[in-house]
Amino acid sequence: MNFLKTVFFCGICLSSFVVQGQNPLRANGQTINNERCIEIKYTSEDLGATKELQSAVLEATIVDDCIELKIRLGGCDGNIEFVTDGKIVSSPKPKMNFKLNWIETSTCKALMEVLVTFDLSAYKKMIQENKAVISILGTDIQLKYKN
Repeated sequence: MNFLKTVFFCGICLSSFVVQGQNPLRANGQTINNERCIEIKYTSEDLGATKELQSAVLEATIVDDCIELKIRLGGCDGNIEFVTDGKIVSSPKPKMNFKLNWIETSTCKALMEVLVTFDLSAYKKMIQENKAVISILGTDIQLKYKN
């Protein structure tokens, strides 16, 4: 009986160590929670050349000046970013491309869903003046940025 208690106690200690030792999922180094409007990173690199997330954007909406993304991804930790090259592309209608990337890849392969928000305000004027849509690369999602 004492042996079983010892094994049970060691199992609890080990599992709490694993949970505490794991970093949470972050965006631009900030722990993701549902209330943040995290900065969108600008890149001068080709958006097609960056390391894409193993993810699916399930939903995307614009609330005020933030884009809310509900994503399913393979990974429970790591560090993601939402990037744009800030260019308006006119093919067949004007759009500005955005993309989710890994900054630091996840060390676990668990599937999880998370809601993360990013701040569109730096690109609002350019998008609205050009009547462009917001396009998320790797998806069919295109959103209009309304006042």
